[in-house]
This record gives sequence, C-alpha cells and structure tokens, in this order.
Amino acid sequence: MNIHTVNRIYSGTVSGIQYQPVQFPNIELINNITVVAPSSNLSIVYIGASGLTVANSFPLVTNAGISLSLDQASILWCISPSGYNNSISYIGN
Repeated sequence: MNIHTVNRIYSGTVSGIQYQPVQFPNIELINNITVVAPSSNLSIVYIGASGLTVANSFPLVTNAGISLSLDQASILWCISPSGYNNSISYIGN
C-alpha cells in the first residue's frame, strides 16, 4: 500500500476564460486536482491538454466538476466558445 503524506493543498481560480486557451498554474501535485465550473459562468468551459479545442476536450457545465490524477496542474488548459468571462475553480494536493 502506498501512503502519501499531504502537507499542502492548493486552491484557486483560473479566470478570463474565453476564445483563447488558458493554462492552469504551474503547481506540482502529489495526488490529484479537482476542477469545478462555478455557478457564475454563463456558458460551458472545456478542459483538456495543450492544443485543446472544443471538439477534443471535456465540457464542464455550470456547477459541474471533475477530479483528475495528475502530477502537474499546468498540463491542463481551458477554453470557452463564448465571449463571456468564465472561470474554473480548482483544489489539489
């Protein structure tokens, strides 16, 4: 059995998500990251890897979230097909 001691938790918001892809911050993770599209968003936000488009990414509707096992948050990018200023909230360790 693998046991990880978690001595840090990161949380924050990626904001200003519109037509151009926005990268998550450069945070080293031990276990996972959970991202949520807050209720203030006016359209779907899509998350994925570098080079993402609406067609090759994962959609997050308002109040939806997903947890991912990653070792680096910065491999995630987000985009929105609308002109609205959407955001993504995250927490990870």
